[in-house]
Amino acid sequence: MPNYYHAKTYKLSAVYGGNNEYLGSRSNTPLLNLKQRQASLTLTTSGDVKVGENITFHVTITDKRDTNRQVNGNVIFKIDRITLQDTNGETLQIPITDNTVTYNYTVGSEYSARKHTITVLLINNTYVRSQADNNFNVTTTTTNINLNTLSMTPKTSTIITGTITDNHGNNVQGINKVAVKIDGTTLKASSGETQYFYIEDGQINIPLEDQNYTTGEHTLEVVTGARSSYSGARTNTTLTIEDTPAKITKTTNNQLKTATITNKEFVNIQVKQTNTQINETNQITLTLTDTNNKKNHHRNNNLETKQKNNQHNKSKQRNKQTKH
Repeated sequence: MPNYYHAKTYKLSAVYGGNNEYLGSRSNTPLLNLKQRQASLTLTTSGDVKVGENITFHVTITDKRDTNRQVNGNVIFKIDRITLQDTNGETLQIPITDNTVTYNYTVGSEYSARKHTITVLLINNTYVRSQADNNFNVTTTTTNINLNTLSMTPKTSTIITGTITDNHGNNVQGINKVAVKIDGTTLKASSGETQYFYIEDGQINIPLEDQNYTTGEHTLEVVTGARSSYSGARTNTTLTIEDTPAKITKTTNNQLKTATITNKEFVNIQVKQTNTQINETNQITLTLTDTNNKKNHHRNNNLETKQKNNQHNKSKQRNKQTKH
């Protein structure tokens, strides 16, 4: 029976056209009931796979009564009973060629790290429902956190930037929940509970506010737990709190004098402008007191003045003229 006949009931008839001696005639119409054939499917997979990698499904279709018979039609695949779809959201049907089908499938982040069931079904009205099953394992993907170094000054904010990537260097897909530690202390929310940040598709952008960190280098750590098929990860970077230069302003003889102290020995200093004097070389003598008022530092620091002591120079010139 040719392949283009489907499994259903057909009416048969025989027609004789007649000749010079006999008249034409037509037989009665007996029924022919064509039953569906049976096929055997064999399904193999290429082995274990990680999220983002391809797995190959190979199917062989054989007619059970006639192993040489050409089997046409399509097959569909199901993973864990969910039918695979094409880009238009329609059921994905793969044509049969020479009784075989080979299909490469990219495993998405929706698959957790465990054993999954793959099912293939034959779509051909000539054959009864035929299917085959097999298993494949999605293994855990090792993740890495990559952070940029960052710096800030007291009473400011910054952004923690970086990426969460898989073993191929690609950004992980989906949402990762992360926590941040500074020098081993986890950042807390206003409620006192651990503050979590939610990273989408592996792109880290976490706002960080100053919390009275001391000047210098601190260890900043970002931690994420395991989820779906991704492992947990943690990594460190350096957070540098830079000095804020102290700005001093004094009015002497109606001349505005402004200087900036950049000596890193002094942090958050207070300046007492007691007996402050500016000499000919623009040297200012100041009394500097640390924030704990434990010790006074007396320094003669050369400071860049924004305005020259013009009036002092004019007075010096007048004194020279008087002597002459």
